[in-house]
Amino acid sequence: MSIIRGIRPRLGRDTSLWMFRVACFQGLMQSHGKDYGAWSMLAGRKLGQLMQIPDYASIDKAFRAMKLGRVKYTEEGSTAVFEVEECLVCDGIMGIDEPCCGFVGGLLGSVVQRVTDRDVVIRETQCIGRHHSACRFEISFTRSAVSEG
Repeated sequence: MSIIRGIRPRLGRDTSLWMFRVACFQGLMQSHGKDYGAWSMLAGRKLGQLMQIPDYASIDKAFRAMKLGRVKYTEEGSTAVFEVEECLVCDGIMGIDEPCCGFVGGLLGSVVQRVTDRDVVIRETQCIGRHHSACRFEISFTRSAVSEG
């Protein structure tokens, strides 16, 4: 079953930002409480596995097409750093206690894991909802994703 390929003939593929946030914040936060971040990240990882993003250079284009945000990529040593402006999850929401964009982080981590064939650890170190200019995700590598032997 493919949930991302369907196109509704009259309404199209887009949905509102409001609807996404209601589903994420109300649905996941109420049903999972403090575990919201982990569930949100898992959902992002699952979507990232379905997307066919071949390399880092294609991430921004895919995010813009899906209206998830605008992505800038840099490297700091062995860490991949992604800054997401106009983040789908939190842009325009202020006063959040802690970074809340696990969905976007999980999606980025899944793509990076597939592109590099290495396991990753994802940390959101800045969040627009916490008065930063962009959501910043630092992705470090733990080992090869495929064991040889």
